[in-house]
Amino acid sequence: TVTQIYETLGIEQSTASHHLGILKDRGVLSCKREGKNTIYFLRNENLGKILDCVGRCTV
Repeated sequence: TVTQIYETLGIEQSTASHHLGILKDRGVLSCKREGKNTIYFLRNENLGKILDCVGRCTV
């Protein structure tokens, strides 16, 4: 959810919503409503695999 994202990243709610909207408009994310919450998810599971790999890399 937007709340989980902005709290985890330590950014403003409006900033998280803005960037999530851009990613959704560009086809990177999809979303679905669950009650009062909007759940965002990657449209391409391969992108998730790439992000996981990058997250494990150390410099």
